[in-house]
Amino acid sequence: MPVRPSAIASVVVLLLLGIPATAGAATTPATARTTASPAAPPTGTYRSAPLTVRVSRLTMTERPAASLGDVRARMILPRALAGRGYQLEASGTAGTGVPDRNAFGQKITCADASNRIVAQSWSGTNTLNAEGGATVRNRLLFVPPRTGRYVCSLRAYVNSHTLQPATQMLRSARLAVTRGAIPPRDLRTASPRTANTHVVANRTYAIYADSFRPRATTRSVSVRASLYITSCYGGGGAGCPRGSFPRTGEAVYSLRHVLIPANRACRSVRTPERTYRVSVARHHLGHHVDLTGVAPRGRAVGACGTWRTVTYLTKKPGLTFGLHAGAYAQLSWTAR
Repeated sequence: MPVRPSAIASVVVLLLLGIPATAGAATTPATARTTASPAAPPTGTYRSAPLTVRVSRLTMTERPAASLGDVRARMILPRALAGRGYQLEASGTAGTGVPDRNAFGQKITCADASNRIVAQSWSGTNTLNAEGGATVRNRLLFVPPRTGRYVCSLRAYVNSHTLQPATQMLRSARLAVTRGAIPPRDLRTASPRTANTHVVANRTYAIYADSFRPRATTRSVSVRASLYITSCYGGGGAGCPRGSFPRTGEAVYSLRHVLIPANRACRSVRTPERTYRVSVARHHLGHHVDLTGVAPRGRAVGACGTWRTVTYLTKKPGLTFGLHAGAYAQLSWTAR
């Protein structure tokens, strides 16, 4: 479901400068239609407290490939401070659609006063009518390049790949600022993927490896990562190389994540290994991880030294798949 990089101006993605030309096939977003026919998406203004803007029940209609995706909700940051971090979260739930197995995409985009997008995060999946739809989440640690007014938008859209224009019910969606004005000393963004990767060999890959040393007085340290996987079938594209791939079958893989302090007196954080499947039916699947490390009782997390995170991706027998870069690949640290 990626959008063609040539369709938009060069932007600064949270983790990468620009979108690589390998970002895949074009994505076609949607137009908003509701029973109330609202004149504009709902808008909220963030100042100092967490804020959420919600959308409910509208029919999305597929748009041409060059579209960025229709705005469903807006969040205004009247005076966001340069170099500070603003944690944004989005979630959307889509119902049944026509045709079946539509791609349901979701983005967070933040634009400056000139309406230039300076940061964005993408995710999505395929909705299966037999399952009643799907829910998509994505996050963005927005670090403004300059102090000023920014508008961050939730964009939700539909892409059929086969029948245009597709339609899909957007049951609900929300865009929230969960934490704002995080000082530069308490945050870090990294570049986990510089190009799309075609995963072929059945083995374990250490990806999204990064480290962060919080201040000595910090109480906790958190890392957030997002990754996006597409099965390779048919003619490829959309994160896979162009070529000839099987038209049936599944790609099978597992993920586990770790957060390890340098000081062994502090406790590591590890997730259990979980197995996932993507196929011709569920072609795309986004994943998110949140890990938080704390110090032993009575001590600050800074005493734990440098923290290191790694995601382990294991390809199992089955179809090959693409691991996306660009706005689909997110990695950020925050401390408190």
